[in-house]
Amino acid sequence: MTKGLGRLFNLYKAGLRTKLFIVLPDKKLDKFNTEIERSLFSEIKEICKVKTYMPLIDLYVLALEHDLQKKKFFEE
Repeated sequence: MTKGLGRLFNLYKAGLRTKLFIVLPDKKLDKFNTEIERSLFSEIKEICKVKTYMPLIDLYVLALEHDLQKKKFFEE
């Protein structure tokens, strides 16, 4: 976790201005919350978002369904 946040922090310090995301299992959420509160990561705390796997999986399933419905609609 710390190494991943460190890499995002380095990208931020190098001038990369984009949304920063960490995707992790639910059981690692507390660890993320502890690490992001460290003074080392204060500059990226507000722009670094954390997501768990389930919303990502849900989004993927919806994308698959969308693709299937699109193919049916356009008879591809």
